[in-house]
Amino acid sequence: MLLNLRKRQIFLLTGHALIAVFSFYLARFVLYGVHLTLNNIFISLDVFAILSYLLVFYVFDLYDLGLPFRKIRFLVRFVLAQILVFILIATWSFVFQERPYGMRVLAVQGLIVFVLALGWSMLFDRLIANVTKALRVAVLGCEDTAEALRKALGRRPDYAVALTLKKGWEGRIESLVEEKAFDEIVVNTKRGVSPESYRALIEAKMRGVMVYDVPGFYERVLDKLPVSGMSDVWLAHVPLSGVRKTIYNQRLKRILGVVLSLAALAILSPVMLFIALVIRMDSPGPVFYRQRRIGLNRVPFNLVKFRSMTMGMDAMRENAGREDDPRITWVGRVIRKYRLDELPQLWNVLRGDMCLVGPRALMEEEVEEFEQKISYFSLRHFIRPGISGWAQINYPHGVTVEDALAKLEYDLYYMKNASMSLDLYILLRTMRTMLLAKGGK
Repeated sequence: MLLNLRKRQIFLLTGHALIAVFSFYLARFVLYGVHLTLNNIFISLDVFAILSYLLVFYVFDLYDLGLPFRKIRFLVRFVLAQILVFILIATWSFVFQERPYGMRVLAVQGLIVFVLALGWSMLFDRLIANVTKALRVAVLGCEDTAEALRKALGRRPDYAVALTLKKGWEGRIESLVEEKAFDEIVVNTKRGVSPESYRALIEAKMRGVMVYDVPGFYERVLDKLPVSGMSDVWLAHVPLSGVRKTIYNQRLKRILGVVLSLAALAILSPVMLFIALVIRMDSPGPVFYRQRRIGLNRVPFNLVKFRSMTMGMDAMRENAGREDDPRITWVGRVIRKYRLDELPQLWNVLRGDMCLVGPRALMEEEVEEFEQKISYFSLRHFIRPGISGWAQINYPHGVTVEDALAKLEYDLYYMKNASMSLDLYILLRTMRTMLLAKGGK
């Protein structure tokens, strides 16, 4: 069975987990000759250590298969991640006094993980990642769909558009399946599919070929839903988890947001105080910036952020999204880069205007423009906006109609698949984005 991108990432992660599991025992065996027994397997410190390695490695982007280990940037991140994990494990051992490890054991254990984990990454890159064959996709019914899919897949090594068939493909499917000309089928059903076409697709499916409509393929492979491939019929039938009246949507998500916001405000209060001081020192004007945004069910509210622009220049919208936006102050560039300007929005979460995870809250004029130009754009207002979201972590900041369309496709994916696990994953990705200064402008 061919490995797709996520499966390869899981395989790489599993190797790191096994290395972390045995590194402690190998370190104690090397230093003291201690053998592995049933009495010293998986106590809480070991579980914490394993999770720390996987979490920190993920936060430092070590599972991004588009970033080869050979690059200096990868090695720097690897070293920094190792140092952070060392600090976390040593802190846990000291605080809880649970089978405390001396510095010698931790040092040897860290060296073992560094050598073996780096070696596993090298082996994986050379023997596994490079030999994985791309899944061949046949696009049926529309040349525009095939071109859009080629562009969406980009340089991904795990998928390739093998052929495109417009009209009359029903009679060719059987022979192409026999020839093993493709592995999966993507069919554009928005323009209608005849009964004969459906029978041909069923026949291909019975022969082991995976068959998807356009939204289904995008959702599975690209983690978004294409507006161009959606229809009212499709949307009327598909379940949307984000708007269902579940316990999580109606209560638990709010409770989780309040608890995490209070914890974040308590932990980050020294950082926020420092940011407030440097903003006042950097340029005249208030520390906080309030702006009218559109929230749940199109109800407006005042969003609070740290001020990152020169006073009186925020109305110059023609500069929005530019790298060299002249409105942004020196301090503003720093806090925007690490998205620290958004920390005061935790107050909006406590007030109930926002939640931690959801679509980005937009200004009223943006909403009016995009609703006129983009199909289904109004659907995003049936979910409470969030500080972070699926679109925010997958697409860079932008203010054009094209940017809004691209982000809407991620918002629609979130509406369809919203859950506690997805929210926690988004928060984890947000932490990584902040630490690595990705996407902030």
